[in-house]
Amino acid sequence: MKAIEIVELLEKLCPKEYACEWDNPGMHIGHNDNVIHKILVAVDADDEVVNFAVNNHVDMIVTHHPLLFSGIKQINDNSFMGRRVMKLIENGINCYCMHTNFDTIGGMATSAAERLELTDCKVLSEVKDGEGIGRCGSLPKELTIRKLCELVKDKFNLPKV
Repeated sequence: MKAIEIVELLEKLCPKEYACEWDNPGMHIGHNDNVIHKILVAVDADDEVVNFAVNNHVDMIVTHHPLLFSGIKQINDNSFMGRRVMKLIENGINCYCMHTNFDTIGGMATSAAERLELTDCKVLSEVKDGEGIGRCGSLPKELTIRKLCELVKDKFNLPKV
């Protein structure tokens, strides 16, 4: 499958127009016509993720947080960002990011609300067409703070809250 075909699927799922204005989702590195066999999904394209992708012959990294939030003036080995960008390009690895567009359309907040079985959910900050960032709602029953912490620990497999 070509990178552009994967991008089209991701953007159908979470269109870029649902991202916040300040965000930078989309294809940050790579050719649209690269053939993709292996995809690595990560929160960030940090050094560990980029090195893992190189060492494991990954063709595309899909991250939540953008690799590039704002413009960079130089791409060289004098900065961590320059080194990451160079390593991705040198190894033919595409990097696609879907941040607030993912959060807005059925992303993290919706998933968390579902896990906690919240009812009467509302969007906290609308981005477009009634969709937006964050969710608030009601728990199925009244809980103490301690019981709520236990519920969150259980539903999210956390050691501590």
